[in-house]
Amino acid sequence: MLTDRRPIARGLFAADVIAAILFTVFTYSTDKSEQHDIGYLFVLLLVGVAYSVIPIVIFALPLLIVFGRLRVTNLALSLIGGFFIGAAMAGLTERPDKGLIEVVRLNFSDHAVLRIWAFAAIGCASALGFWLVRKSSSTSSMG
Repeated sequence: MLTDRRPIARGLFAADVIAAILFTVFTYSTDKSEQHDIGYLFVLLLVGVAYSVIPIVIFALPLLIVFGRLRVTNLALSLIGGFFIGAAMAGLTERPDKGLIEVVRLNFSDHAVLRIWAFAAIGCASALGFWLVRKSSSTSSMG
């Protein structure tokens, strides 16, 4: 296992920031209320930071430890993990009206389906950010 954990910490921080920003953009753009001022945007960003720390600590970090011990950590597994973690977080808070089959059918008229796919994409983007920052941090600290 790596002795220097700073690249991993930087990567997790980057994943949190990326997820928070994308959460804010998605929520702000799909919100149907009239709360579209700068204060609301700031609150959404704070909620996004807090909301994205939860899956990072509960799901991503343990997966990273397990995959690290098995020595199977790679970009593809990071993206797949980010996809499913993002989808699971959306599915925990909102479910499609006609069941999860609507997610497979891509019924984007149901807000829950749109949210599940959007959060899955956010999870992938966060995983990619984690991977890129971790790799650039580990190579820059070596050389």
